[in-house]
Amino acid sequence: MGMTALEKFETSERIADYLEVDEYDWETYQEHSSLCYGKIDPIHIDGIADVIRDVREETTSSDCKHERIRNVLTANDRSALINLLQLLRPKVLNGKTSFKARVLSYLIHSRLTELGVAPRWRDVKKPSKQKSQEWNEQQKRFLCDLQVFDMHWIYSTYPKHRVMGVFNGVFEKLFDADVFDFSRAQVLACAEITLKNKIKYLKINEDMECELNMLRSPNIESAVQKLDRNAVRVERDLTLASNRNRHRGKKLLIAMPDKLMVWKSTALTPTDSITVMHEHYEKLSGKQVSRSTYISKLKSLNAALSEVSSVFMLDFLGK
Repeated sequence: MGMTALEKFETSERIADYLEVDEYDWETYQEHSSLCYGKIDPIHIDGIADVIRDVREETTSSDCKHERIRNVLTANDRSALINLLQLLRPKVLNGKTSFKARVLSYLIHSRLTELGVAPRWRDVKKPSKQKSQEWNEQQKRFLCDLQVFDMHWIYSTYPKHRVMGVFNGVFEKLFDADVFDFSRAQVLACAEITLKNKIKYLKINEDMECELNMLRSPNIESAVQKLDRNAVRVERDLTLASNRNRHRGKKLLIAMPDKLMVWKSTALTPTDSITVMHEHYEKLSGKQVSRSTYISKLKSLNAALSEVSSVFMLDFLGK
């Protein structure tokens, strides 16, 4: 059945058609929307655009927002996708992730995986709590969703990834399937298995952990947090350099996102291998650049950092 006919249906009938069942209870869908991942086309769900709250667009109609979301989801602009994801952030941090927000989040993350953007670089903020507090149900679902997106990334990026044959091969079935089973991944994400054991059973090495959001060991988590803190300091140094050099200050500010990606590509590489740094940069930016172009970017970054005697200067360039 084509989309023209589907658009005539009520929302519940529309979802029932996607699921190839006679009818579907809308309240059940709201409660268990994650089980429908990969089985429906949520772009056409009525009201999906309502989850986007933008103060500057209070008067914008839902149809216009819906069209914008559709355009972003079908384009190849990773920055636009990540920016769209940020509009969901207030709901996430406040523990108010509605089923529509979760479906939209799923769509964005799936598209970013298709474009080769690792979960680690999607600028996702995780909710926080005091040790004495408990996660509310919305936060629990959101954190489980992040694990699902991590598993989807592994499945898509590392074909036929081998895992441990525990629990009657439940992990193996997920990664041996021809199509990623979001329902099974959701069950594994919500299972009462420690994060340490999930990493063990999934055979996730340290390089893979660095690409993920949730499935990370304490050591990798600490290293990631340190890199994020240093990236903030690098941005401050580059901003100071732009203020001191009026000739190229404006250009430097415009190029800031790329400069930070160049720096992160070096910080992610434990050795002085420019080849590996180059690979990291292409993965971070989604851009294919020549080795000489990348080296030019390194030199440009280093020149700016040297103007303020930054501790983050790239010493290996002088070797």
